[in-house]
Amino acid sequence: MKHPGIYKITNIINKRFYIGRAVDIHARWNTHRSERFSYNKFMNEDFMKYGKESFYIEVLEVVNNVSDLPAIEDGYLKENMKSDLCYNMYPREYMSTYNRIKSLFYRRLAENKRQMMLDGE
Repeated sequence: MKHPGIYKITNIINKRFYIGRAVDIHARWNTHRSERFSYNKFMNEDFMKYGKESFYIEVLEVVNNVSDLPAIEDGYLKENMKSDLCYNMYPREYMSTYNRIKSLFYRRLAENKRQMMLDGE
């Protein structure tokens, strides 16, 4: 059964934490534990250094209406982003701009590579 909501992943060694949202918190936790934390450089480094056993997850809030997840997560991030222990790097409102710029960069990189191959360079 899916449990949508807001979660917090905490490193028990250094007490740093990450706040996120998921439509299915259990599935999201399994993803975090089975893969690298690729979207967050600092948490990924600690995950590799301390191991997955050094992290635990807690549900901060179960959210019945999935469309409310972004706004509720924003509230938790605004409360916690100022902490030096928070792994979250960007306020949520900047992420869409950041992702658009990153996507544009990689698209142009691929176009340039393709053009170089056509030009025989």
